[in-house]
Amino acid sequence: MPFGDTRIISRKWSDHHAAVISTSFNASVSIGYPAGEPQYDPETDETTQAWSVDYAGAARIDHEAGRQAVESAGQVLVGVPYLVQLPAEVATFRRGARVKITAAINDEAAVGDVLWVVASLIGSERFNRDILCSDNASDAVAPA
Repeated sequence: MPFGDTRIISRKWSDHHAAVISTSFNASVSIGYPAGEPQYDPETDETTQAWSVDYAGAARIDHEAGRQAVESAGQVLVGVPYLVQLPAEVATFRRGARVKITAAINDEAAVGDVLWVVASLIGSERFNRDILCSDNASDAVAPA
């Protein structure tokens, strides 16, 4: 047995694969929540929001092709769904967190784009942290 124990699935299974999966991350993101109140500037007529940085680092971002009508918590998403994959040790994120793409070596057009967390996916075997996102902020608001 390659892992040296007698279980069908080794306790080291996720750790073993996570080390390899992380080499496929070819983008960087910053993920956080609103920090403080929005600030309005009457000279520019713009309102800005500061954001916390709860994670900044490597990611892989995949458009969930064929999943346009995604339902989550009884709500059908109106935006385009994305799967954002992060290192396995990253904590989950609550619905509504902002994912800002800060680098994407294979799609520079994505840099600066924002996605919104709809759900953090969990599993007893994980090679990475998966979060389901949307490009439409209204999808990140919990249904009433």
